[in-house]
Amino acid sequence: MWRQGRGGRSEVPEDVAHDRHVAIEFPDLEGAQRACADPACLVVAEIRRKTASSTINPVEGV
Repeated sequence: MWRQGRGGRSEVPEDVAHDRHVAIEFPDLEGAQRACADPACLVVAEIRRKTASSTINPVEGV
């Protein structure tokens, strides 16, 4: 299901925002931040950066 929403706090930690988005739900913004800082996620993020044009942008309240 596609949803359009307006969120609260957000950040662009990787410096670039794109036109297309994939939403992954977390209980709160802090949970998303913890997941992005997890060592396993960092390994996958490095692979993603080498093979795709994408960024992670946590948004609260979507």
